[in-house]
Amino acid sequence: MELDEAFRFIGSKGPLKVGWYHILLYALLVFYNCWIIGFQLMGMIFIGHVPKNYQCTPPDGFFTNDTTPVLDETTELDKCHMYEVQDGIVTQNITECLYGWDYERIIGETSIVTDFNLVCGDAIYAKIAQSVFMVGVLAGSVTSGQISDFFGRKIVLHIALVLKAVSGVIMALLWDYNALVASWFFVGVFNQAIQISSYVMMTEMFPPEIRTISTPLVSLIWGLAVSSVVPIALLFPNWRHYQIFISVICLIGVPLWWLTPESARWLISRGQIEEAEEILKKMAKFNGIKIPNSFLSDDKEIPLNEDIIEPSNKGHDGENEGEVHQQYYLLRAVTK
Repeated sequence: MELDEAFRFIGSKGPLKVGWYHILLYALLVFYNCWIIGFQLMGMIFIGHVPKNYQCTPPDGFFTNDTTPVLDETTELDKCHMYEVQDGIVTQNITECLYGWDYERIIGETSIVTDFNLVCGDAIYAKIAQSVFMVGVLAGSVTSGQISDFFGRKIVLHIALVLKAVSGVIMALLWDYNALVASWFFVGVFNQAIQISSYVMMTEMFPPEIRTISTPLVSLIWGLAVSSVVPIALLFPNWRHYQIFISVICLIGVPLWWLTPESARWLISRGQIEEAEEILKKMAKFNGIKIPNSFLSDDKEIPLNEDIIEPSNKGHDGENEGEVHQQYYLLRAVTK
């Protein structure tokens, strides 16, 4: 039996001819692919957020307006310079910010910009940190597919989930800029590994006619997932709390390891036919379908249950064009 035909047979009783097992597994993989990934990718907007208004922190005993100069020919306050204070007197000497910055906070939000004062002359470092994260995403794109081809989709997906949780929590706890950027790189690597492996599993679990629906549907769900980033960021305005939250939820993959099957298509490509058959048997049992033993290596016909037989169309000569739907689900191609 060819694998796509096996999927058709196993899902012959379910909605859209895919079966409830596939639907539930698809929902889990979509959660990984859209929400887990979206929280991290779109979260960089909040993690690297630059406040609209900020001024130099004045020395003790003075207010911001006392020590902040006004830019020439404007009424805008200078964000990067201050009047120097000597012997308790504000002079007209302009210097760089000596005591840090005061940031406008609407709901108490923080970011790596406010934590490390990445403004004015150091503003480039916030962009560098975000770029390093995207370099990690690129590295994950290049390597994770090849690794999953060798070790399997399931193991790469779940290891990436655990490692992203660990590296994400470490990133949230770091107060050294260089160490934070390094950890953000690995977050990007593991984040993309989750996306690649989960998406590949989604494409490999359906026959071609269903795949044309299931894969574009991910793009629509992605929009919903991305829109949910905003309420999460409002709930956790401190970027460190936000990062810990979106990292810890990756650990949902640990208990689901035993419920998530390996890709049957990958197993067959590695010559592990019996293991693939065991997975398909579990799918069929969950969907209420009976299948014979060693069906992937057998060139045989498997009768359909009467309650799932579809009426066939009549040809011009009165003969049934779809006789196979009345009697058998003909499974001819032998898996090589």
